[in-house]
Amino acid sequence: MAKEDFVKTKIKNHQIKTLSEGVQDFYNGDCCEIIIEKIEIWMKL
Repeated sequence: MAKEDFVKTKIKNHQIKTLSEGVQDFYNGDCCEIIIEKIEIWMKL
């Protein structure tokens, strides 16, 4: 898992969501969720 601050520097076109403390404890550290709303972007790659 990558820390949220690092993810925010790399991901510019999608929403980044902070996960709850319980979820972060489950994964043993800082982590976040990337919300991809438009799949069409990926289909062009």
